[in-house]
Amino acid sequence: MGRLIPLHRAGWILLTGTVTLGPWCFGAVERWWFWPFFALLSGSAFCFALAAARGDRHGSAPEQPPDVPAATRRLWLWAAPFAAYAAVRAVLAPVAMDAERSLLLFATPLVVAACVMHALTPDQRRALHALTMVNLGALGLYGVLNHLLNGSRYVLWAPGFPQYYLDGRASGSYYCPDHYSGIMELACAAGLGFVFTRRLRLEYRLAALALCALAALGVVLSKSRGGGLTLVVLALGSLLWGFNQWPAGVRWLNRFSLAVAMAIIVVVVWNTPSGYMIRFKDHFRWPELRHTPARQFARGVADRWAQTTRGRMSAAALRAWRTAPVFGIGPGMHRNRWLEFAPSPDGNRDEGLWPSQLNNGAHSYEVHNDWVQLLEEYGAAGFALFLLPAVAVAAALLRLLREESQRRSGRHREARRTGLHPYVLGAVLALAAMAFHSLGDFNLQMPATTWVLAILIATPLAGPLDPPVRSM
Repeated sequence: MGRLIPLHRAGWILLTGTVTLGPWCFGAVERWWFWPFFALLSGSAFCFALAAARGDRHGSAPEQPPDVPAATRRLWLWAAPFAAYAAVRAVLAPVAMDAERSLLLFATPLVVAACVMHALTPDQRRALHALTMVNLGALGLYGVLNHLLNGSRYVLWAPGFPQYYLDGRASGSYYCPDHYSGIMELACAAGLGFVFTRRLRLEYRLAALALCALAALGVVLSKSRGGGLTLVVLALGSLLWGFNQWPAGVRWLNRFSLAVAMAIIVVVVWNTPSGYMIRFKDHFRWPELRHTPARQFARGVADRWAQTTRGRMSAAALRAWRTAPVFGIGPGMHRNRWLEFAPSPDGNRDEGLWPSQLNNGAHSYEVHNDWVQLLEEYGAAGFALFLLPAVAVAAALLRLLREESQRRSGRHREARRTGLHPYVLGAVLALAAMAFHSLGDFNLQMPATTWVLAILIATPLAGPLDPPVRSM
């Protein structure tokens, strides 16, 4: 057995090293970063699998890996059809390199989740989750200090993009401020899970509050409109799920108090003459449309969005999807066929009419809407198959959250505490944040971000942890 211990330890080192360093290497998005990290994740999975096959399931850890609940194990059955479909579509895609990257963007988070759920002990899962939260805090702190000290003109050792730092936007360790905002949203979600857990030890709560404040500051400095709206979504999620551990009377009083505080903050921030709010108001034509009737206001906002870069990219992707609605145009093919579909369809070659929107302004490598790009490249069949595991995971987390809330509030007769509440609440909020922000950006195509999300989700799904709470 002594010879087998290094296998598990090697898997643990490779896993923690990859998911910790990934966000610091520009999100691991470029090929010269992504492929080395992919190799490390593959090596980690291989070490864990070989250790388990040879009888060493726990290496030097003093306890066995968790007995993953049967309901959680069944989640892999929901994921299998999409995984098989995506693999076949990648093999058949005309541009192999881009199809391969698209497939691995789905596969690598699954590898991380599988390692967390089936190879790590509860102590290791808790340690990895804690390390991830500390790393998120360090990423947030770097982004804030880098912006305050040099205006984000450099991203680590590399020059930043002028279109961002000249606009006064923080980008952290990601080149793009919107993606820095995305990783900060996960930090805020993870922190809120601990903030709203009842009877939490004081040091945990204070650390979580500091992480949430730092993450919110990072989002504000990034000036990401999607990030700002996602913070509102996180606040609403906290309002909905955060107080479920309290008795009914206290629960509703807390919700009312938080709702009033949120409304006051939104009104104050909206009326603050800052560059961030100007970005919001100009984007939605607020100065021009604020006094118009509701229907005219909605039409004006829709027309404005259709003229934006994101609106045009989504419209082009939907035009591409209509050419192959069932199976899509192929994994990774958006960037290759953008010029074909980017012009608006109102041009007429025979009559010599130019389209109102041309394709010569910029090249779209991503749609800036993960959901639309999924539909475009994988078709309605792939979109539906992807929704199966996504909804199943969301339902499993909400079920766990309900059970944890009932245990703490006294509505659940089982006396045993699982300690999962801060982890499962953080996972629910993280999933909601990424699902929402992906409507207007492509955070889920940043590999390091998906790995962090996989850790936050897989940790509570794997089973009980010792509760970091005060005695009852």
